[in-house]
Amino acid sequence: MKLIPPFCHKDTPNSERKVFEALRNDKNPLTQNWIVYHSLNYPVSINKSKKVSFKYYGESDFLILAQDIGIINIEVKGGAVKCVDGVWSTRGKNKEEKTLNKSPIKQAHDTKYNIQDHLQKRFGKKFPQEYLVIFPDCDIDSNNIEYSLNNIINSNEFYSIFSQKIINITKHLKPGGDILSLTKSDIIKLKDVIRPDFETFIKKTTLLKDSDEEIYKYTKNQLRVLDSLGKEPRVLVTGSQGTGKTAMAEQVISRFANSEKKILFINSGRLANIITKLKFTQNFNNIKFTTFNKLIREINRYYNVDIINAPKEFISSNNYLTTQAFKILNEKNDDFFKYDLIIIDEMQHCYFYDNFYLLIDKILNKGLLEGNYYFFGDFEYQNIIGEQLNNKDVLESRKPKDNLQSYEGIRLWDNVRNSGDIAYEAPIISGIIDELPLPYSANETVGRIKHFFCKNKEEKQLRLLNILKELKEENIHGNDIVILSNFKRENSKNILNSFQINKYYNLFDLSQLWEDVDNKEFNKANKDKNTVYFSTALAFQGLESKIVICIDPLESIDQNRSLGGVTSDAAHLTFFNAMGRANTFLYVLWDKQFEPWYDKRLKLLGKLTSQNEN
Repeated sequence: MKLIPPFCHKDTPNSERKVFEALRNDKNPLTQNWIVYHSLNYPVSINKSKKVSFKYYGESDFLILAQDIGIINIEVKGGAVKCVDGVWSTRGKNKEEKTLNKSPIKQAHDTKYNIQDHLQKRFGKKFPQEYLVIFPDCDIDSNNIEYSLNNIINSNEFYSIFSQKIINITKHLKPGGDILSLTKSDIIKLKDVIRPDFETFIKKTTLLKDSDEEIYKYTKNQLRVLDSLGKEPRVLVTGSQGTGKTAMAEQVISRFANSEKKILFINSGRLANIITKLKFTQNFNNIKFTTFNKLIREINRYYNVDIINAPKEFISSNNYLTTQAFKILNEKNDDFFKYDLIIIDEMQHCYFYDNFYLLIDKILNKGLLEGNYYFFGDFEYQNIIGEQLNNKDVLESRKPKDNLQSYEGIRLWDNVRNSGDIAYEAPIISGIIDELPLPYSANETVGRIKHFFCKNKEEKQLRLLNILKELKEENIHGNDIVILSNFKRENSKNILNSFQINKYYNLFDLSQLWEDVDNKEFNKANKDKNTVYFSTALAFQGLESKIVICIDPLESIDQNRSLGGVTSDAAHLTFFNAMGRANTFLYVLWDKQFEPWYDKRLKLLGKLTSQNEN
């Protein structure tokens, strides 16, 4: 059965939780396509003078829409139950007795007819309908004139023949006379009336503005942490994605930009490094912005070392070049590559190279023991490049905590980037965690996530156009949107390959952004509200956007590895990071082969969310 919502509210009584789990876990093939609404408010009567105004509301604990059968209303009463002189009461674990206004059977009976009457007035149809009363904690065995045991599930039956009792009640729902069956078309119409999706009534521009304000407040709190450590010469900041590490790194740059210190800023990602540099439009002669890979190549070339024989494979090449750079500087006495302050962002992508710490020690004035540095990284959930290592022990043994001394450590827990629902979904749906706690503390900002499953490339392209059309119609600026893919745009597996979106927006490929060039096209695109950006998911690490459209989650260049949802750890980390790039809105376009994976993870999300609310 499909339960709406897929998890219980934190205040849900324990008796209802038991029934919720029983319905969700029911394996009877006859019930698999049924839709179950939990804690449904319904109008009991309508004020005739105001035909759309409800006089008061009732509540159905559970309402089932069973296709081709009808509607089943369920009332749940927990604890011990008794009836004396027609007065019903319940008694919970605390032994406190509570008198009921009406019997549970009468309540379920009235709910059945109130809902039936309302739907008949709305659709001009009377749908077949019955009720059940569930006593998950006790047994009611009196079969009298007021009710039938067919409409009751006792505790013993609940734990033994629950599914069969529900199926039995459907025998009373067969159409007859003027009573109609419940068709698939009827269910679609009822879903729009009973509990519709209200997202369309919330302007995306409003949500983006509200989210901006909330996230800014959270980010200010993170920066206060750094301010409190302003006098610390050596700081290691760790935390998962979205916890504000890059914002802190930029704050350090701002703090020392006008000083006399010779500063080296390293980011392992080329794109993130360029974007950071562009944020500081003033030319600071004392700051060098570079990637780690570019730095080690520059050192080798500066001293005329022939690196043509360096290995071609990326990690092996960086191991070789790092070692060579250290050997060269260890032999030289000049200070050309000496820096008073080193800032490294996304350190998780370079710390594991051979002789990494020896090289940093050599280029940092006074070395790692007495010098001045600020290092930022997530060494648990964002080491996508490191996952390519055959020897995973290297990732653990070379972590900064075991290779640095005399430093102040800061652990960031608050996610200041993502809206609350994105922060919850990203680690669970991506598959990097299976149980709580999350790798961070989620905030309460409001956002939206939409998942779509597409049969082929053409269906994905059409879905992407529809998303962009919707955003365009709501006056969303293009430069608030980033499209992320596992593949470069020229790759045939990328749905943007030989495909145009300029009916709604222009597209700027961020791979065209290079350091040490004027980047006129990027500057032009950055000012154009009609331009959206494209990047690979890996290259976009360390950056963020208000709206992210992820177009091929978990898909692999080696397609055979991804069939059936069997993917590498790096693929799940990449997807986690791609989801986490979004501030407020996240759209995910899946290949349909991954739908079973998503369904499994969605159930886990509901279970973990329910546990967390308790």
